[in-house]
Amino acid sequence: MLTLQEIFDKGLSHIRMQGCASIKNQACVYRNPQGHACVVGGLIKDEHYNPIFDMNGGIAAWKLKSSWTSTPHAGQDIQELGAALMKSGVNAKDDGVVDLLTHMQRAHDNASTFSGPFSQKNFMQEFEQRMKQVALLHNLQYSEEFTVNPHPRNKNVNKAFA
Repeated sequence: MLTLQEIFDKGLSHIRMQGCASIKNQACVYRNPQGHACVVGGLIKDEHYNPIFDMNGGIAAWKLKSSWTSTPHAGQDIQELGAALMKSGVNAKDDGVVDLLTHMQRAHDNASTFSGPFSQKNFMQEFEQRMKQVALLHNLQYSEEFTVNPHPRNKNVNKAFA
């Protein structure tokens, strides 16, 4: 399983390489029709992604918490998201990992809300600032150095970070 630092680095690199938020119908989604993935969606390997993750406004990462998944409220979509993350090397059964995923997801979603759906330059600036705060909160290293992610889904490279 990936460490907290590896999860953070992989999510940050994914969004830097993609250069934009993952939005559909003015809402953040794990994956959109253009092939973009959010910071958490980018951690899920393509073969484990399920469109159910994006139905009804998407699944908030905090719902993966063990205190939530052990209740009758945990639907099939939440269980499948947890399984997809596990199969992709992200321990969705660890509450510390879920806390990090939740904060990363909020950084993505709030940065896209703050910057507006058509302002990707502002999104990247806002996302970077929010990810710095996530790193501080979780005692992780934040690097301004751009790491190339060769994932084939990442076709929309923001040249400012190259």
